[in-house]
Amino acid sequence: MIRREDEKLVIFTEHKDTLDNLTDRLTRMGYHVTIIHGGMDVEMRKQAQREFRTRSKIMIATDAAGEGINLQYCRFLINWDIPWNPNRLEQRMGRIHRYGQKDEVWVYNLVASNTREGSVLEKVLKKMDIMREQMGDDRVYDVVDELLEEVPLLQLLENSIDSETAANAVSTVESQLDSGLEKRAQDLVALQKKQSLASKLDLREARRLRDTSDERRLQPLFIQRFFMRAYTEAGGTINPDHTFPVFHLGRTPSGLMDVARSLRLPISEKLDFPIVFDKELVSIASKVRVPEGTRLLGPGHPLFEALIEWAIRRARDSFTRGVTLVDPNIGQPQRIWLMRSSIEDGRLEEKRRLAHQELNLVVADHLGLRATSPANILNFTVPDFDFELPAIPQHSSEEIQMWTYENQTEKQLKRVIQQREMECELRRSYLETTFTDLILDLQEKLNEFQQLQLYGEDDPEERQKLEQRIQQLKDRKKIRLDELEQMLRLSSNLPDIVASGIVLPAPTAVLEPDEAEQHQGVPMRRDDEVEQIAMNVVMQYEKRRGWTPYDVSQDGEHYDIRSESPTSEVRYIEVKGRAASGPIILTSPEMDKLKQLGARAYLYIVTYCRGERPRLRIINDPMRFLSPEMLFRQIQYLVQENDWSKFGENTEI
Repeated sequence: MIRREDEKLVIFTEHKDTLDNLTDRLTRMGYHVTIIHGGMDVEMRKQAQREFRTRSKIMIATDAAGEGINLQYCRFLINWDIPWNPNRLEQRMGRIHRYGQKDEVWVYNLVASNTREGSVLEKVLKKMDIMREQMGDDRVYDVVDELLEEVPLLQLLENSIDSETAANAVSTVESQLDSGLEKRAQDLVALQKKQSLASKLDLREARRLRDTSDERRLQPLFIQRFFMRAYTEAGGTINPDHTFPVFHLGRTPSGLMDVARSLRLPISEKLDFPIVFDKELVSIASKVRVPEGTRLLGPGHPLFEALIEWAIRRARDSFTRGVTLVDPNIGQPQRIWLMRSSIEDGRLEEKRRLAHQELNLVVADHLGLRATSPANILNFTVPDFDFELPAIPQHSSEEIQMWTYENQTEKQLKRVIQQREMECELRRSYLETTFTDLILDLQEKLNEFQQLQLYGEDDPEERQKLEQRIQQLKDRKKIRLDELEQMLRLSSNLPDIVASGIVLPAPTAVLEPDEAEQHQGVPMRRDDEVEQIAMNVVMQYEKRRGWTPYDVSQDGEHYDIRSESPTSEVRYIEVKGRAASGPIILTSPEMDKLKQLGARAYLYIVTYCRGERPRLRIINDPMRFLSPEMLFRQIQYLVQENDWSKFGENTEI
């Protein structure tokens, strides 16, 4: 059964004693066996699943493993003993016979046919096999629970033991199974197919939600980069493991311990376990091995939260006074303000009043005032050169607040009103239905008491309790509906200035060097005119091939264009333009985003933008192939032309 190197087997059993016996026998036969049972906590079960995924050939489990785990990389299952509850049988099969299973699934049900219970189970299983053959559809096993809902399996098993002869027991089972079971199976399978077909109507929306989640997910590389820089700055040490893709931390810096104590965060003086920043590495389905006990470190972990607070406290004074930063991509100095816009509703409790909050980065330069994503701060660094503050037009705090309110907060308010109206309509419908059903049920019981009162069988105490309960539900319903009305009373205030500063261009930055080789440490600044030409070329190209492109270059997504096909396929496009040809620059956040999006990421390189016939080269999943070299302080990375020109394809435009 499991002769192939990659084949695995799951054995389900009812009892822990049977599990122990099978484990002992199979281990003595030379098999590597993993077990899961009800006495194991969540972490132990996860570790067992990882071991089965990466090392073991056989997993033996009680029904503790029958729910909540995915074993679609295994296609053989043995039910060593059959549960009397059909739902549990369906759950067992569902561990391997599920979405993502690529191979034919084999399920073996072991039955002691020389016992009366065994003969009952044998009849049931054979009947299902016959129906599968007649219907030509494996889906009969997907509806086991509903199919046997009207078959009193437990009662049949008990009756088989009490029957005078085994023949009587079998006869009773056959009469139960013949009473319309096949027709019921056909109806259930047809209904499941219809539901599956109906679900396809939402496929486009499901795909859109998946894509949005992927592109906006907080990237593990961002988390890792922040933690490593801040933790080192706080005085901590981080050592990469030489064998596994994990890290080991030294003693927790005293500054972080002080912050943790002030916030009452439970962190230890030293973490004795390895850490990772990507949850995929500690996932049960991960193919990458990590040491036992490896933990995920990220938002929500006490040490990570303490580090965030430490960094905020350290930077707060500088940002309040006004900070000076460097962006190697720009050619003109800028003033920036980090603005926080809040929308509140009419609820009385202050803690619940905040309906929506967002950050915007307001920029003032030679082009005037404009808003952009705060994510662009990731492109900034601190200056390592002497500088004089440039002459940039001054703007008062009140002017910036009013500009942000008129250009950002009012749009935000309209979006939140629309979203809140939809949300409250759904809640109102649910509340009306739920409270009405509960009140009607209690009213029906109250009517029964009132009928009994006519016959002198009244129970005044119970009747009074019902009346009080009905009134309480009516009062609660009114409170909840009134709260929905308060949630719809949305308002906005002037946005707050969280921080402000000046952003300088790097003094040594060059626009586009004549030589093909760019020197390390000398940044390249963006040519806005060339980049706009490149954007226009790509937008027109996408439209000509029937797709719908959206310019998101100012939204802080760290790619430039999201293009959607008529069938809802999405391309995430990073655009690079050159006046002639030569190396291109990728920023650190752009590379992280391209890595994250994988096969859906595209790099469009437009060369000879200032000529009459620009050229376009398209590279799919570029971070699989390109070899960027750090150019400027972990912000800009250089990709030489002799590197990017080897991959992708030239496209007529």
